[in-house]
Amino acid sequence: MYRVGTVILCVIALAGVVALVGYGLSMARDLAFNRNEAFTIAHIDVETHGHLMSQSFVRACIPVSVGTNLFDVDIATMKDNFMSHAHAVRHMTIARHLPDTLRIDVWERDPIAWLGGQQRYIAIDRDGYVFRYPARMRRLPMVTGLEEEPQEEGQQMEGLVGDALAVIEYCENEGMSPIVKLKRVHLGEDDALPRGTIQLELATGELIYLWWHRTATKKVSPTADMIGRLNYMRDWIERFDKEGMRIATMDLTFDEYPRYCPATLRQG
Repeated sequence: MYRVGTVILCVIALAGVVALVGYGLSMARDLAFNRNEAFTIAHIDVETHGHLMSQSFVRACIPVSVGTNLFDVDIATMKDNFMSHAHAVRHMTIARHLPDTLRIDVWERDPIAWLGGQQRYIAIDRDGYVFRYPARMRRLPMVTGLEEEPQEEGQQMEGLVGDALAVIEYCENEGMSPIVKLKRVHLGEDDALPRGTIQLELATGELIYLWWHRTATKKVSPTADMIGRLNYMRDWIERFDKEGMRIATMDLTFDEYPRYCPATLRQG
């Protein structure tokens, strides 16, 4: 019994020592950092990477001011609050630069297309996230025929929308322009075409029916089959253009497209 009581007292004493040490460390931290005037914010540096947000706008949205202690700033909460409301922002960093500077960097999403429908000027980026963007600032292809329109800003679109973005990104980045300039990408199903066919309307008037073998991955990216069909389309458009002719329609839904690719030419 005596030994049990001794053990209990030792445990209580040890707990008291731990608590005192913890309190002492907390006080030391407060004195060294949170209550140290050397770490009072004198500068808030903001850098924006994009076209929409100004430095003054970001400063106005950040609840911290000159005179605050650097270590009183809850960086994680501040970042989460900002990102939850600024759907046009792709990435943000907030960092302490000792002794007296808070550095904020904001990277905006880069729109790759418009989503057509009732919300006509909702933009979408390469990762499928939707956000508001001034229509006058970009001439982008329109994606139409959505099965479901986005319910809120910041939502990530998947399915056929992801396929459309992969096509748009390839046509934009792989030397397809100016031969191939997309005006509209339509996702609506047509009973006369294979399921999953995407209709491409070019700025020069051509209408292309495109289908390819997909891969079973969540992240949609250009596949070798899709790239082969788009390159085939570009080569034939360029060839006919050099001969003074323009394609009206081209059907790239057949696996035999290098040998059998139905196409019509414009009249006149």
